[in-house]
Amino acid sequence: MGDDVADIGRTLPNYLTLADFVGSAEFERREALVASAIGSQKLPDVDVLPVIPRPEKIVCAVRNYLDHHNEAVASGLRREITEFPPIFLRAWRSLVGHNAPVIRPKVSDQLDWEGELAVVIGTPDEIGDPTALKLETRVNGEIVQQSDTSQLIFSIPRFVHYCSTIFDLMPGDVIATGTPAGVGFARKPPVFLKPGDVVEVEIEKIGVLRNPVVAE
Repeated sequence: MGDDVADIGRTLPNYLTLADFVGSAEFERREALVASAIGSQKLPDVDVLPVIPRPEKIVCAVRNYLDHHNEAVASGLRREITEFPPIFLRAWRSLVGHNAPVIRPKVSDQLDWEGELAVVIGTPDEIGDPTALKLETRVNGEIVQQSDTSQLIFSIPRFVHYCSTIFDLMPGDVIATGTPAGVGFARKPPVFLKPGDVVEVEIEKIGVLRNPVVAE
């Protein structure tokens, strides 16, 4: 473990992506496959891509933490808690991996941070109870968001169920479950990311996602 990486792709040439593997019968043997391949590479020698590089769907929750909903309302947005969770879709090309740069576009200087737990469809629960995981976002080492998934307005099981009534959820689909309070636009005065900043999102039992910010 530690910096050891299990490259199971070498033994599974028929599956081009993790989404293909997740949706296959071979996925039931994942623990044995990992055990046989552990240590085949070291983490510093690997370029880390998004977990699912080209998901068919990326479904995103809007204001799914009560404290974030409240800070949005306090900042002047007119929003109500609805019976069903509001959602939007993202394109897979907007994803970047760990340590890859987040590009601030030339057309805007209002790039915000949002730490979120993402759920990948098709996998068993690998981390135990996902409804009480601590989440922390840091910008240049300073804690800007700190919460846990028990604060979600629509719980993870409920949110996944709701999405399944709208879409045929496929193995490898990604559901971003929302961000807690502490985003930059709600601060007084607002604070936004600038080139040179480094954002880290840490979630209990999962790890740290780190990305520098660069200009387009």
